[in-house]
Amino acid sequence: MTDEYISAVARFADDLWAVGIPQMHLDKAMGLYSTALFEPSEQSWTRFYHHVSELLQQRLRKAVEPGAARRLFAFVDDDFGRAVLELPIRTRLRELLLGHRIAS
Repeated sequence: MTDEYISAVARFADDLWAVGIPQMHLDKAMGLYSTALFEPSEQSWTRFYHHVSELLQQRLRKAVEPGAARRLFAFVDDDFGRAVLELPIRTRLRELLLGHRIAS
């Protein structure tokens, strides 16, 4: 299970990088994801989802890699994401992540 979690964190970081999140912001996101995976609690997952949402809204570059954008949106729009992220935030993330894919 540990190897699967480590791979999941690495793939997640790759996706964030692919949509233009600077390296200096990846460490915190990876740390929060690792904590949520290895020490799961509603609080750790909520903190992680909120951080990723804020990071994407603040740091997303104009052109994004389509596959990474789709995976990241699916991640924040899953059942837990829908429970902790309000609809306007998920709508904004859809526009940021998937809107750029359609326009490019």
